[in-house]
Amino acid sequence: MTAPADRVVLADPAASGLDAMIAAVLTEALKQPEKVALLAEMRGTVTLTIPDQDAEVGVRFADGVATVLPSGIPGAMVRLTVPSTVLMAMGTATPLPIVGLPSPLTPGGRGLYTALLTRSMRVGGIRHLKLLGQFSTLLRLPAAG
Repeated sequence: MTAPADRVVLADPAASGLDAMIAAVLTEALKQPEKVALLAEMRGTVTLTIPDQDAEVGVRFADGVATVLPSGIPGAMVRLTVPSTVLMAMGTATPLPIVGLPSPLTPGGRGLYTALLTRSMRVGGIRHLKLLGQFSTLLRLPAAG
């Protein structure tokens, strides 16, 4: 079995910003066998923009590998613009069954949906809901306990 670090490629090995952080989160997530299986199914591109940190990163998913880029991907299938506080809450929110998006019944989920309604979080490429749910699932931390 391939090590988690081999499944996440950092396009810029000297990276120290958002791209390095996302690569580290994905590498940690891939220590869970169910997330390795999820990554194997993922195909597409995601651009993640954090306006309050003036940061943007792109992630390309193909062939069981996540390639993290130091900038957004033009024409990305999914585009997320989200404040850093909401991004952190996404990592701990309980997911809804099937789609993998955070449940509105949890504090983290409520924060996410409030951000959507107030437009402080924007989602582009909603027709790629499966990829959005998969990405959200990969970023989610394991439950404590």
